[in-house]
Amino acid sequence: MPNNVRKLLGFSVGPALAFLFSLSALHAQTLRTVDFPGAIATGASAINNSNIIVGGYRDANRVVHGYALVNHRFKSFDVPNAKYTGPAGINDKNQIVGMSIDDLEVTHGFLYRGGVFTTVDPPGSQLTVLATINNAGQMVGGYYDANFNYHGFLFSNGKYTTYDVPNSEWTEFDSINSQGEIVGTYSDLQDGVRAFTLINDTFTQIDVPGAVETRAYGVNDAGDMVGSFISGQEEFGYFLKNRTFRKISIAHSTDTVAEGVNNADFVVGVYTDAVGVAHGFVVVP
Repeated sequence: MPNNVRKLLGFSVGPALAFLFSLSALHAQTLRTVDFPGAIATGASAINNSNIIVGGYRDANRVVHGYALVNHRFKSFDVPNAKYTGPAGINDKNQIVGMSIDDLEVTHGFLYRGGVFTTVDPPGSQLTVLATINNAGQMVGGYYDANFNYHGFLFSNGKYTTYDVPNSEWTEFDSINSQGEIVGTYSDLQDGVRAFTLINDTFTQIDVPGAVETRAYGVNDAGDMVGSFISGQEEFGYFLKNRTFRKISIAHSTDTVAEGVNNADFVVGVYTDAVGVAHGFVVVP
């Protein structure tokens, strides 16, 4: 199953690139843990160019809520009548997208704009995960159709368009930048789970060297990407810039996932500590 739904929340192709990638360690100038006060788990999903962070947290009753972190102050919010709210993206107009679960256990995409929540579900979808919104209001995500096949989608100018990486088992869209470049993840029987970019209707496969699995979760306007990869039995985050992957691994963590990146290359994500607690983080390369 696709992993678009973030780890905190308890849910658990085109040609290969013509140039070679290299992998190095990311030497962070600044690392900050993001923990919602009183929460038993927190994740950071996205950061805009005003450095506003959005994500989700699980309270003491194990209910998941959304938050925005603005000027070092947390603001909690919930989709009305939802039992679960999971923000996934924010643009520079402070419009927030994500997913919610209603009382009937149906999962919907949502847009939070100007204090108003709007449901965003492709026609005929059985489950929708809305991942990102860019400054033009284009939104991307993934959905299950009536036959429970999972597709990526773009919502632009009032129209839904479904996409699938050729010959894939499933495709998910995770981020779109201001140039319309889309990144995401797909799976097929031959290659397993791989990341991709979609530019001008051309899919290009992205692989961290030596990884058994690579996922892409975020892209900024320069085309710098973040995501995660599995090497051995551990999951690490990565930051891809100038054809070089930089590994992100938080000290004393069991796994690390990089989920969002802004134009200043501030990276946000989630890691699990040695006792199994999820924390958000922001790192400045």
